[in-house]
Amino acid sequence: MGISSSKTLFNALSPELKSSIEGIGLNKELERDEANAIGKNIKTTIIPNTAGKATRIPSQTKQYSLINFWASWCGPCRTEHKELVKLYNTIDHNQVEFISVSIDDNKSAWLAAIEKDGLFWPQVSDLKGSKGPTARQFGISAVPYLLLVDKTGEIKAVDLITAKKIIISN
Repeated sequence: MGISSSKTLFNALSPELKSSIEGIGLNKELERDEANAIGKNIKTTIIPNTAGKATRIPSQTKQYSLINFWASWCGPCRTEHKELVKLYNTIDHNQVEFISVSIDDNKSAWLAAIEKDGLFWPQVSDLKGSKGPTARQFGISAVPYLLLVDKTGEIKAVDLITAKKIIISN
């Protein structure tokens, strides 16, 4: 089901359902999916890395940028890191850049998770959590979440399976 069909179904819900906790959460996910739909362009943004240095994402210097949104406290994110590390170790780094965007608000927990999970690619975070400007810009209300964008900033995939297929086929 596409985003427009999902929005149509959501709009048909009663006001009571739309304003429920579940309805509000569903609406946030629909808004994120609409903002990050395949074919749309993301805005370049500047986010501090682990050393506090301003880092542009996506860098738009490689054919693709895989942008992984995660948090140190997110079990599914930490599990997905194992797959990302495997993919990272098999790709052409001249063609694909990895960058992970944490929605953590605790720097020491963030840095410890990076080290424990063996994440060797650039890591960035505004350390303002899920309500911070980075999470709001990308509509991130739940993690893990992933975007694969090309060098023009066009979204090519929003899940790891599709991103892998695109990366491996190029």
